[in-house]
Amino acid sequence: MTSFLRGKQAGMQNDLSANILPGLFAPDERSRYGINSQISCIAYDPVQSLIAVGTNESRFGSGKIYVFGQSRVQKFFVLSRPSSFADIQFCANRLISLDTKNEVTIWELDTGTRITSFQAPGTVARMLTDPMLDWCFLGLQTGEVYAYDLDRERLSHFRLPNFWTSRDPRARAVALISLQVHPRDVGKLLIGYSHGAVIYSFKQNQPTSFFEYQVPPGAPGGSHQAIDTLRKPKLTHALWHPTGTFIVTVHEDASLVFWDTSKDGRLVMARTLYDFNVDQPGSNIGEPTPKHPYSQIAWCCKQNPEDSGLLIAGGQTLDGPPSGLSFIELGVTPNYATSSWQVLADYLKGKRRTTLETPAGTEVVNFFLIPRASPHFAGAQDPIAVLTLLSSGEIITMSFPSGYPISPTNQLHPSLSFVHPFATKVSSSTLSRDRWLGMLEKRPGGEQILKGGAEAARSRRRFEGRTIIQVAHADSTVRIWDVGHGDEIENPTQLQVDVARAVNRAPNKSYHPTQGGLSDIQCRSEPNLKSGLQPFTLYEMMEGSITAVKVSDVGFVAAGSETGGFSIIDLRGPSVMFQSSIANLTKPEKKSSFLKRGSGAPTSKDWPVVIEFGVMTLDEDKYSSICCFIGTHAGQVITLKLLPSGSSFKAELAGVSNLGDRVVSICPIVTDTGKPAAATGHAVAGLREGRHVNGLLVAVTQTEVRIFKPATAKGASKSFSDCLCSAAAVTEFELHGMALVGVFGDRTTRAFSLPGLKEIGNAPLPMMDGSRISNSLVTEDGEVVCWTGPSELAVLQVWGTGKELENTADTLVNPDLPIPPRPTISNMQWISGTQYVSPTDLDVLIGGAGRPPSKRMLAAAAAMEEQARAGPSSSSGQEGWGDYLTRQLNERTEKLNIMGDSLDNIATSSQKWSEDASKYVSNQKRKMVLGSITSKFF
Repeated sequence: MTSFLRGKQAGMQNDLSANILPGLFAPDERSRYGINSQISCIAYDPVQSLIAVGTNESRFGSGKIYVFGQSRVQKFFVLSRPSSFADIQFCANRLISLDTKNEVTIWELDTGTRITSFQAPGTVARMLTDPMLDWCFLGLQTGEVYAYDLDRERLSHFRLPNFWTSRDPRARAVALISLQVHPRDVGKLLIGYSHGAVIYSFKQNQPTSFFEYQVPPGAPGGSHQAIDTLRKPKLTHALWHPTGTFIVTVHEDASLVFWDTSKDGRLVMARTLYDFNVDQPGSNIGEPTPKHPYSQIAWCCKQNPEDSGLLIAGGQTLDGPPSGLSFIELGVTPNYATSSWQVLADYLKGKRRTTLETPAGTEVVNFFLIPRASPHFAGAQDPIAVLTLLSSGEIITMSFPSGYPISPTNQLHPSLSFVHPFATKVSSSTLSRDRWLGMLEKRPGGEQILKGGAEAARSRRRFEGRTIIQVAHADSTVRIWDVGHGDEIENPTQLQVDVARAVNRAPNKSYHPTQGGLSDIQCRSEPNLKSGLQPFTLYEMMEGSITAVKVSDVGFVAAGSETGGFSIIDLRGPSVMFQSSIANLTKPEKKSSFLKRGSGAPTSKDWPVVIEFGVMTLDEDKYSSICCFIGTHAGQVITLKLLPSGSSFKAELAGVSNLGDRVVSICPIVTDTGKPAAATGHAVAGLREGRHVNGLLVAVTQTEVRIFKPATAKGASKSFSDCLCSAAAVTEFELHGMALVGVFGDRTTRAFSLPGLKEIGNAPLPMMDGSRISNSLVTEDGEVVCWTGPSELAVLQVWGTGKELENTADTLVNPDLPIPPRPTISNMQWISGTQYVSPTDLDVLIGGAGRPPSKRMLAAAAAMEEQARAGPSSSSGQEGWGDYLTRQLNERTEKLNIMGDSLDNIATSSQKWSEDASKYVSNQKRKMVLGSITSKFF
C-alpha cells in the first residue's frame, strides 16, 4: 500500500521494478584498478616484457603481487597468510617471491597459482636467482648461504659458512649484505658482508679474495670525519663490473671503493660522488660533510658490456635536499692487460656525472632498471628506462640515461598510474560506444616498456554505453579510460589532460587570469600532443574553489564554487550566459517576505555540490525545455530553464525545492520508462518538433530520497534512518527494469524500487575503505566504484550472483620466446687458464653427482630423441643442450687453433725479418771493407 501511495504522490503509474526480485541484488566484484598498499619491490622481465609489483601488508589487506603486461593484461598473486613482500624476481618464466616472514614462494605466471613454497632456515637478508640457473641462493643475516633447487623444489645440501668470521674470528656482528654472481662466470659468487666483501669460487670450493676497506689516519674518507683515526666503514652494497674486471664496494661513509679482481685484488680507486682518492692521507681534507646514505646502486652497461656507468640513489650532502639519481658515466673500459694502475684509476673517475631529476621534496628509496632485451648483467644491460620508487610510495618513470620523465599513459597498465603519482579524485561518465571509439589521442611515444602477455577472450559489447572513468592525480594530470563491464574493451587506450599546463600554473611560469571572464588558452596545448583533448577556454570565477562542475552533451558547462557562486557557459561562443549565486537564487520573493520561511530554509552559507542537465516538462508548462538542476550543500534543489534568446540562450529560475540536507545525487528520468531524461542532441532536437518529455527527478540526500516533478512539487519520499547515503543513481537492470542503488555509511549497498522506494536488497561491501565512502560512485549500468585503500578502486556489478574477485584468464608467458644465452668469459681468459664453470657444471657442484638431470635438460633430450626419430629432413633447426655444449667446445677449439696458427705465422714472419736484417748488415759490412781496400790502391 505504501508503494502504491508513493507512486501516486510522485505521479508515476508504472512499477519500474516489478521484475526485479530480491535475490537478484547480489554484487559481483568484477575488477580492481590500482595498487592495494605501499609498493615494496618491483621486478622486470625483459624477455617476456612483463613487470611485477609487490606490496606491503597494511590495514587495507595483505601484501600482493601484481604482474602487468601490454594494454590491460594483468594477474595478481596473494599469499596464503597475510605478509609483506621483501623481494620478487623473474626466473625462467617463473616468479620467485620472498616475504618478510622468510617464506620463499614459486609462482606459476600463467595460472596465477602457487607452485610450491618453503620456509627459509633463518632470516633472509638477500635472495639471488639467475634466469639460466635452476638455483635460488638465500643469504641469511648470519652470513650463511643456502641453495634451493628450483627444478626439484627442495633445499639442497649446499651450505656456505660466514667466510668473514672464519677469516677474522674477533669480528663481531658480521651480517650478510649482498649476493651477486659473476656476470660472465657462474663459478664465482660475490658475497658482501657488513665488514667487507668476499669472492667465492664454486670450482675451488673456497673463497679466493677478501676485500676490506680501511681509511688510514690523515685521509678524509667519504664523510671527512674522525680524520686522525683509522676507520673501517661498514659495507652497504657490493657489485661486479659488467665484465667482472672490477668490483665496487659501497660504504656507509659514502665511499665508492673499486677493487681489482684479476690480479692481486688491490684497491684501485676510492671516491665519492664529488671527491677522488679519499683513502689517501692529505687529499681533499675539508670540513666534515655528512652525506645521504646510498639506498641503491647499479653498474649499468650499454650493448657493449665494456661501456659502462654507475647509477646511484643517494650520496648527496645532507645540507642539500636529495636531487634524484646520479649517473657516473665511466665510458669504455681500458685494455686491462696493457693499462697501468693509474690509467685504470683515471677511468674509474668517470667522464662526467649527470643527475636524473625527481620532483622537488621527494626522496628516492629504490630504483629498478628496464633493460631493452637481456636479463643478464644483473638486469642492467642497455636499459631504456628506470622506475624510481619514492619514500611516499609513488613511482616515477624516467628515460635512461637522459632522465626525461615518461608519462605512464599508454605505457603502463592503468593500475600503475594510480601511484604515478597518487590518484586524488575519481569521477565517471557514460558515453556511447561510437563516441568513445572516436576519442583517441596521438602523441609521439618512445619504445613501449610493456609488450608481453595476451588478453583472454571476453564477451563482445555487453553494453552500448561505456563507463568512462576520469582520474585526477596529484600532479594535476587527469587520465580518462574505459573501466569495462567484464566484456571486451574495444578502445583500451587512455587520454591524458595536463590541467596544470592548461591553467598556466606549471612550475616557474607566470599566471595572469582574466578575472570573471573567459580566456582563450588553445596556445597552452601540450607541444607533443598532435590530436586529443586540447585546452579550449579558461573561466576564472574568482570565487574560491570549484565545488561542482558539469558538462552537458548539448554545449553547456555549469560550475559552482565554495562561496556559492554559480555560472553557466555556452560553448557556442564561448560566453558566460548566466551568472548568479545560490543566495540570490533561493532568497524569498518580496511579496511574501512578511511570511515565515519553512523550517527547512537555510540560514547559513550554501554552495552547489551536484549539477545535472536534463530535458523535460516543468510543472504546468505546455512545453519541454532544457533544464539545469542544482543540488546544494544545505539540501536545496534549484531548477533553471534554458531558453533560446536570439542566437544564444538564457537561463530562468523555475523554482526551488528544499530537501533538508546535503544533496548526494540528482537523476532526471522519463516517467514511463525510468530511463535517463538527459540533455542529449537527440532530445534537444525533438524540442523543435514540439516533442514532450514527461519527466521526474529522483533526488537523493544523505538522509532521504525524493521523487518529484520539478520544479516545486512535493512528490514521494523515503528517509534513511539508520545511516547516511554517500552515493546513489537510478540504474538499469537489463531486461528486468529500473531501480535506485545507493552506497551507505555502514559499508553496504542497497537497492530500492521505483516508484515505491521499497528496499529490494542489501549487500555488504567489506572491501571498501571506510574513510573514503563519500568518494564512491554508482553508475547508470548498476556498477559501484569504491575505494579499497589509498590507491585502489573496486568495481562491482550489483546485479550479479555474489561472486568474489577472480583472477584474470590472461596469458602472461610466451613459451616461444627464448632466453638469451648467458655471457661467458672471453677467449683470452679461457686460454690464460681461467677456470670457467658452465651452468651444467654448477648443477654438479651444488647438487652433487647424484642429482638427476633437470626438467629443462630432460625436455631438451626428449626433443633431440624425437628429432632423431623424425629424421634429418624434419629437423626443426633447434639444438639440444648437448649439441649446444658440443658446438661451443668445437668453436672454442677452432678459435684456439686459429690463434695458434696466427702466433705461428707471427713467429715465422719475425724469424724471416731477422734473417733479412742479418743479411743486409753483412752485405753492408762487406761493402765497407772492400771500399776501404780499393781506396788504398786507387
